[in-house]
Amino acid sequence: RAMLGHARHVLRLPRVLAITRPDNHASMRVLLRLGLHLAGQVVLYPNTPGDNLFAIDFATREGAPVT
Repeated sequence: RAMLGHARHVLRLPRVLAITRPDNHASMRVLLRLGLHLAGQVVLYPNTPGDNLFAIDFATREGAPVT
């Protein structure tokens, strides 16, 4: 929560991205609870399965509190 608040209000970033392994269910639950959504898959290393890409776009959440 603190990182998202800092990214939004201090750094004024329009978006924050996070990457998790598909089998890391605990991290995915945390990201979803914080308001990020599954934005797709990304392949970071050749010949490996894709990882989950999560995002939160502050411009589309204007007025929504980051707690």
